[in-house]
Amino acid sequence: MEEINNRIGAENVTEERVAEQEATAQESAATESMPETMDTTETTEAAAEETEKKAEFSFDSLKPKIKPIWKIVFAVVLLLCIGASLYFSFNALSLDTYEFDEVDGGWQLTGFHNDGTSKEITIDYVMVKKGVNWVKDESRPITSVREYALCCDNTIEKINIGSSVKNIENLAFYSCKSLQAILVDESNESYLSENGILYTKDKSVIIQFPIAYVDYENNILAEADGDNKIMRYTVDPVVKKVGDLCFAYAKGLVEVNLPEGVETLGTLSFFKCESLFSFRLPDNVSVIGSDSFSYCKKLTYFFIPFSVTEIGHHAFYECSGLSEIDVARSERDFKNVKVGDYWKNSDLLNPISIRYCQERK
Repeated sequence: MEEINNRIGAENVTEERVAEQEATAQESAATESMPETMDTTETTEAAAEETEKKAEFSFDSLKPKIKPIWKIVFAVVLLLCIGASLYFSFNALSLDTYEFDEVDGGWQLTGFHNDGTSKEITIDYVMVKKGVNWVKDESRPITSVREYALCCDNTIEKINIGSSVKNIENLAFYSCKSLQAILVDESNESYLSENGILYTKDKSVIIQFPIAYVDYENNILAEADGDNKIMRYTVDPVVKKVGDLCFAYAKGLVEVNLPEGVETLGTLSFFKCESLFSFRLPDNVSVIGSDSFSYCKKLTYFFIPFSVTEIGHHAFYECSGLSEIDVARSERDFKNVKVGDYWKNSDLLNPISIRYCQERK
């Protein structure tokens, strides 16, 4: 019995020692693993801080890097602009005021480059530069004027056509916004001027109504309208055709009356006549050219007679004052008329409706 108790006591002591050893071992293991845990925690915290920094990214942090790049880009753009300016300035300086070509046994004016001081030009003889001056060579008369010879010249006010000129191409005096009059030598056999307005000699074609004709000193059409001047013009009764761009951009032109003999309206013939509100298309007109009335925003009524067989593209483009066009033909018969794209308008918000089988108002 005593022996059994001694064994039990010994076993208890042994168990206690084992328990103590296990506890000591766990403490040691915990102590050894603590640095690793701390290292892991520190790493996690560092990663979190880095993530926050990325989330808080600002272009300010790139300023030291971006600034030099933009300096380089700016410098390159500046150099290109300076180079382009010098190039065009050199070309402008190197262009002769007058340019001519010999064609078909005569001489053609191909270009006139205004320096901004010339308000009048005479086209009769080839001009030759002597020193800093230009002088006429009367052995070389000008017989023709090329298209765009005077192009977008906003200084020229008067053009004088000499007796030898036989051919003036379309758009020869294109978009000269200050042009008031085109005067023709009375002995010219191809052209004439009716008080500053250019016609063919037989008056079958009216070629050009100067854009700033309203300001011409000898203009007998201009009338006061408040602070502005307006004009009403009746075309010569023998005219058959209104030339391309004939009345385009005309300032102050509120009304044009065409004779019954007119058959054709050229391309852009009344383009951007922003004051034009009264217009009657004669009963013999067969062709309305492309863009004939584009941007004539004050037109409120238009009648197309039965005689019309062709209407060019964009003929009434951006005519915001027109909500409808009256047509003499029936809808079925109008399908025989050759019409260009968007002839009546392309603005879905401001469409122009067509009323068929109508009589002129």
